[in-house]
Amino acid sequence: MPGSPKAEVPRREIKTAHRYGPAVKTPVLLTHHFRTIDAAGRLLGALADVQASRARELVTAAGNRCDYLSFPEMGHAMHTLDPELFAKTLTDLARSLPGVP
Repeated sequence: MPGSPKAEVPRREIKTAHRYGPAVKTPVLLTHHFRTIDAAGRLLGALADVQASRARELVTAAGNRCDYLSFPEMGHAMHTLDPELFAKTLTDLARSLPGVP
């Protein structure tokens, strides 16, 4: 996300994610919601941009599809905050899968 500060990812988190990446056998949808770095350098949100990028790298390096959608103004509970957008997001993903009309 342009203008978004980058947070450091502890190495232990990357090692853990890497260990599980090859086990992913289905397409992954990563929806990235509100995130910012406060004045003290702390991440506000569930996932920093650098972490989302690394997660995508790990999933695709394991040979799996990883669709990424950024919703920087969306709170954590997208299904409650904007049920129509949530349903459209999942429906669009489902329709993009092989064998789904």
